[in-house]
Amino acid sequence: MTSSPSADVLLAGGLALGLAGALLTMLTNRVRLQRRIYWVTWLLASPLMSLSLLDRGWTAVAVGMTACLVASLLYAYLRTSYIKVGGRIHTYTLFRNRPDDAGDVSHSEIGEVVPQDAYGNVLTAPKFWWTLVAIVLAAASVAVANGPTPATIGGALLVTAAAASTGYIDGHDAFPIARRQRVQLAVVTVAAVPLLLLPPVCYALAYSAGRRRR
Repeated sequence: MTSSPSADVLLAGGLALGLAGALLTMLTNRVRLQRRIYWVTWLLASPLMSLSLLDRGWTAVAVGMTACLVASLLYAYLRTSYIKVGGRIHTYTLFRNRPDDAGDVSHSEIGEVVPQDAYGNVLTAPKFWWTLVAIVLAAASVAVANGPTPATIGGALLVTAAAASTGYIDGHDAFPIARRQRVQLAVVTVAAVPLLLLPPVCYALAYSAGRRRR
């Protein structure tokens, strides 16, 4: 089905607004202003891009609008500090979770806000382990769908290597197993069944090795 000229205009307008918003956020270092530009841009561009699907019916428009909103929230959470609710910033990484326009912070100030069980200055233990859950689930799903192909075997080995390195770090730094993220560890173990349980087994072996070398 070919789109109508009006649909093309709406789509082009939405994309142009998105590009303009991205460029404007690069022209200022003020986080508050960047946040306003980002959300205003998405609130204007999303309806335009969604209405470009009107030829396919209102259901397609609703799906397009939902996809735009999910994409904007996901990007803002993973890559920016633009999600702020009740004065609290919600973001994936720790180093972005600080007051607006705070500037550089000292090592002592970083130490005050980073939990002791965080992985570096990047992720809290719960977020790290939920990320590992997602990676293991993805690798296991590919393995179930495609069988033992070179790609699935390579993916399984990469996930196993990540689990093993995590186990060694946890053991060497004297943290409890999985840094007490028991639910995530259980999900990883169950999800790793199509991967022959290699990730949790190698995590445990590397954890033990790390403890011995501490």
